[in-house]
Amino acid sequence: MVALLLILGFIIGGIFFGLGGAPMLLEAAFEAAFAGVVVRRLSGEFQLGDWKKRLLLNTWKSAVFGFILLVGIATWLQHQAPQASTFSEAVRAIKNVEK
Repeated sequence: MVALLLILGFIIGGIFFGLGGAPMLLEAAFEAAFAGVVVRRLSGEFQLGDWKKRLLLNTWKSAVFGFILLVGIATWLQHQAPQASTFSEAVRAIKNVEK
């Protein structure tokens, strides 16, 4: 009886795997892990009220860095391809010069 159930389990598992079950299981595992992290974070201390101040305090460095980086890249692109009027034209012009 146990051998029959084992063989039946392998057959059902093979059909499941053949129909794309492995990616579905990976997605379900990811969703479960993500839900666990969210629940763990939310079960802590709630801060109500001054969320704008907390947001700015936690993200201003990244925003300034990103802004400076983008302005630097745009300046370099404008210097390398002064005839370009869009970002994609500048990138294309630089790629053509390198070839």
